[in-house]
Amino acid sequence: MKTLAAALLALPLVLAAGTADAADCKTKFLTGVWVGHATVQVDYYCLIQVKQNGWITRTSCFNPKTLQPVATLEGRFTVDHACKVTAAFEFKYTTGPSTDAKFKGKLDPEKGLMSGDFVVLGASEAYRFSQQWN
Repeated sequence: MKTLAAALLALPLVLAAGTADAADCKTKFLTGVWVGHATVQVDYYCLIQVKQNGWITRTSCFNPKTLQPVATLEGRFTVDHACKVTAAFEFKYTTGPSTDAKFKGKLDPEKGLMSGDFVVLGASEAYRFSQQWN
């Protein structure tokens, strides 16, 4: 009976530990090359190379029909333990001024996907990134 009682008392701790491990994301999970695409209106793709600390090292946002570059991003992604992703960028158009941009979303590290909202010039667009390699 004591063994059963001890097991029942320990069960919530074991379950909590398993849940914490499942959602224990880190910014270093973003290391590698990602391709992103707006899921609704804007038809631009962005290739992004991310360092282990979340800083972007290379980018190219381009028109998929012409394959011509339209912008680059400078900035950093961060990921919290619950896999929430935030990023602040300088969105630099190839022909024109730069502007601030933000991304807020969720990382699925097992699938290599980030989904959320990309905000440029005050307009929010559903956006998804897929990890190509790390």
